[in-house]
Parts: sequence; C-alpha cells; structure tokens
Amino acid sequence: NKLINISKKYDIVAKRPIIQKDNTNAVRITTSEDIQALPIRGFNSIFLLTPGVAYNNGEFHVRGGRTDEVGYYVEGVSVRNPQGGGRAVAIAQDAIEEIQVQSGGYTAEFGGANSGIVRSTFKSGGSQLKASVEYITDNVTFKSAKDAFDGKQRLGTYWWGYDETSASLSGPLFDQRFKFFFNLNNQF
Repeated sequence: NKLINISKKYDIVAKRPIIQKDNTNAVRITTSEDIQALPIRGFNSIFLLTPGVAYNNGEFHVRGGRTDEVGYYVEGVSVRNPQGGGRAVAIAQDAIEEIQVQSGGYTAEFGGANSGIVRSTFKSGGSQLKASVEYITDNVTFKSAKDAFDGKQRLGTYWWGYDETSASLSGPLFDQRFKFFFNLNNQF
C-alpha cells in the first residue's frame, strides 16, 4: 500500500471591483500598503486624508456632523467614547491592516451613527516569520528630555519632543494553521 500525498497550496485572492453598482454611499478604503507609503504618522492623520472629514477644536467631524454622530469600530466592536463621542481606543499605525471610512447610507447594524462609520482591522500573522523595528525622533542630537524645550537649535532645527518606537513580530505559531501578530508602540 502506497500513501499518496496530493496536497496543493492555494492562495485565495478576491479583487475589489472598481465600481460597485449597488453601493449607495461613499466608502474610502486605506490599506496597510497605502499607509506604509504615506509620509504621515498616526491613525488621526490617516483619517483626516478622507474626503469629508474635518478636524476642529480637537474633534473629528464627518460630512459636517457632530462628533457623537461618528461610529468607530475595531474588528467589528464599537470603540466609541460614550461620553461625547470620538474614539476611546488608540491604535498603533503599524498594527493597522485596513481603515474603511463610510459616509452615509449604511445599514441598521451601525446604529447611533448618523454622519459616518470608521472601521479598522488589525494585521494578522503570515506564513513566514517577520520582524521590524522603527525608531523616529526629532531629537537629532539625542539630548535628554529635560533639555527638550531649551530653545536652542541643533543641526539647524528645534527638538519639539517627538519620539516614537514601534516593533512588530508576526508569523506562524507552532504550525501554519496558527498565526500571530504582535506590535509594541511607544510614543513620547
């Protein structure tokens, strides 16, 4: 008796149509590839690139609506701040797989939001082990935090106190059926 192994590996890929004829609203999708190519940092900066989104007095507005009229969802769970609206959860940029901003015309599953829905999903592990570390600072001469606002220029610029470190690790866990993604983000 011979044992025959007929296992093939298939990658399932779905293509998003350019025009969705049955869509009654405007949906803007920003993928992790788009985010990586942008010259900005942070969820808020990415969100502000969406047409119809405005930022005024520390609050986001979609299509002229109030702050409490925007619904925020992470992996399908509402993360809207119950006191006055807005997002109650901070999301590290390197952990975002996709951000969808939908303005108007959504179904009843998104109750309590009148002007827009912001849905984001996290990255997941792949079939190969991947690691990345990123360090961003405007402290070009690495002075201490107590000297951050001393008013002196260093190499032709001022230090405003921005310092961010992001480390990610992803891949299979024991077996190809189980995958993980880990991100550590620290901002000063």
